[in-house]
Parts: sequence; C-alpha cells; structure tokens
Amino acid sequence: MKYTSILAGFFGLMALAACTNNDEVTMEQPKEVHTITVAFNKGANTRVQLSEFSVEEGFKGTWESTDKIGLIDNNGTTYEYSIDAATIDEETGVATFTREGDALADGTYKVVYPYDWDGNLDNFDTQDAEFAVYDEEKEEYINKFNAEKAKQYLYALGDATCEGGMFKEQATLTPIFNFIYVPMEYSFQNMKYWGFQELLEGGTRSGTWTTTATLAGLNLYNKIVNFEGTEGNITLNNISFYAQNPGEQYGGWMWESLNTLIFAFPVLPGYPVQYLGLGFTNSVGEMHYCDITNSDGSPAVFNEGGHVYVFTHDKSNLQFEVPK
Repeated sequence: MKYTSILAGFFGLMALAACTNNDEVTMEQPKEVHTITVAFNKGANTRVQLSEFSVEEGFKGTWESTDKIGLIDNNGTTYEYSIDAATIDEETGVATFTREGDALADGTYKVVYPYDWDGNLDNFDTQDAEFAVYDEEKEEYINKFNAEKAKQYLYALGDATCEGGMFKEQATLTPIFNFIYVPMEYSFQNMKYWGFQELLEGGTRSGTWTTTATLAGLNLYNKIVNFEGTEGNITLNNISFYAQNPGEQYGGWMWESLNTLIFAFPVLPGYPVQYLGLGFTNSVGEMHYCDITNSDGSPAVFNEGGHVYVFTHDKSNLQFEVPK
C-alpha cells in the first residue's frame, strides 16, 4: 500500500510537471456570495403569495422558496438575488437573499419585487371591478376573490445602501398597491339625489344598471414610469347596481351594488393619495362623485400601499354629497 501510494504521488508530480512546461495551470477561484436581509413591512401579512380573500384578514401570504428580488443601481442595471429558503421567518416577513459574483459598488440601490420589475407599470389605468362569480345552478353571484387578476398588482419597492461591498442594514420592501373591497349589496349613500334613476331597467320603482366608474383623486396614478407616478384617473368596468324606491317613508331611492368590487390603486412613497372619489355619469351626462371617506365622513388619506380597505354599511365609506 505504501509503495502504491508513493508511485501514485510520483506519477502525479510528473503529470503536473508536464502541464507546467506546456500549459498554464488555472485554479478556479471560489465565487463570492453576497447577502441582503429584506423585510416586507406588513410582517406575516405580506402580499407575496396570494390566497383567497378574507374580509377579516385581507390577503394572507408569506415569502415563497422560489422568490427573487432585484437590486437596481443608478444606471438601471439589475442584480438578481434569490431567497435563502432556510431563512424565511413567516412571523416577521424577514428573509435573506443571496447572489454570487463580484461585490456591488457602494451606493444606494432600489430594491424591487418582483425581481424583473424595471420601474414601469402601465396596465392598471383600466380595471375590471367584477370579482364575483355567477353560479348558474344557484342563479346568483358568489363572492369569490380572483387571485389571478390581483397578481398583476403585487409590486413592492424599497431601497438599500451598500457600504464596503456589504448591505449592513436590513432593507424594507413596501407594497405599491392598495385594494378597496366593496361587498355585494353595499348601499351607496345619497345616490338618489343626483339623477341616476332614469338609467334603470325594469320600471320606474326599481331596476338594475351596469356601468363604469371613474376613480379620481389627488396623487392618484394610473401609470408608473421609472418609479415615478403619472397622475390620472382609473376606469372601473362592470359595476352593477340594483335600485328600488320603497317609498319616502323608507328614505326614498336605495342603491346597492349587485356584485362584489375589488379595485387597486398605487401609493408611491412620499405621495399620499387623498380625496378619492368614484365618479358616475347620470342620465343627462353629468359626472357626480361618490366620496371615499372615513367612518366620520372625513376624506380618507392613504399614505402607503399594501393595505386592504373593507367598506361596511355601518361606516358608510361611500357617500354622495347631499345637495344644499
């Protein structure tokens, strides 16, 4: 055994000498692994992995083992980081992401999810607000959240500072979009004052009406270009109403949504969305807005994305103005 080992070593030295005389020996260097720790600012209630919608909990989700994020430098170059599945903390929404290669240059980087988001979004200026599914057997609409439709709004943005080739502080990703959830049969307050009755089908005392609405407000963006918002309205299609007039002793005309509505709007950091309203065109072509308000009637202010706002009858979050 000892003899064999010596010969093996001898022939190995000869082979190495031959290579040295004729070819340059290249030793593969180990690749550097760089890490960044990232949190979703909604903790366990992230918007990464969508499940069915729950009125009580919003959209439940956690990081997935296949998730990736992108880091974008000032020149627009994207560096792809993959999640280390073993580091996922489902309670806090924190995970570590890694990348092999050279260290990044010092400076501030945009952190984006999904990883290939280049800062441009232009597909939410028109939305289908119909999220109920018609059950032919029951002959009625069934509330069912359509997760596939909502995935187009799962974008998040943050920043991170690299010093000495390392990200020393935890980065935070903040979701861009908010969702507003209007349940089926929600009553729109004071709609009776603004001339919509003539649009109804089915007679003078009751009927149905399917229309579009215009979402408008301050700092409302319908496109994002290079991470900057383009202010503009959002059109919401397939909003259906049922209206009836049981008599003045019951308050006159009553308007209810025939289908569940979920629609999305973005909030970029530093640009709170305010004075949101849903605009409808009445029978003589006039646009009237139903204000989105707090429970006390004050205008709602939206400072960040990543929230689900559930409107309820008792808080009357959708109110038309009462004529003076």
